[in-house]
Amino acid sequence: MQGRRFAPAGSHENILMAYYSRTGFTEKLMNEVKCRLAKRGHRIAVERLAVISENSCIGQIFKDIHHYPLIFFSSFNVSLRKRYVANYKQVEEAIAALQYPDVSGFDRICIGGPRWGQPS
Repeated sequence: MQGRRFAPAGSHENILMAYYSRTGFTEKLMNEVKCRLAKRGHRIAVERLAVISENSCIGQIFKDIHHYPLIFFSSFNVSLRKRYVANYKQVEEAIAALQYPDVSGFDRICIGGPRWGQPS
C-alpha cells in the first residue's frame, strides 16, 4: 500500500503552527519546521500560546515535591505507577487570547508543546 501524501507535488498549503514553549526548546524546533515548510512554498502562520500568569518552576517543584518519591518508585512498581497516574493533577495555566481562534481557513495545523519530565 502506498503512503498517503500530505499535498500533491507543487501545491502550497496554508499551515498554522501553534505551540507553547516554556524553556525555548519547542520554539526552536517549531522555527526549524517553519523554515523547512516555507522553503517548500507553504504559507505559514505562527501562534505562540502565552500564559496569563506563569507559575515559577521553583514554586511548582515545592507544590509537587510530595509526589517525587512516588515518581521514583513508580518506575519499578506497576501498582504505584497506576496510583501516581490516577492521583496526579496536571498543572493548568490560563492562556492569553489567541491570534487565530478560528482555524477553519488552514489546510494543516501543527501543534507543539513541552515534554515534561514527569511520567504520565
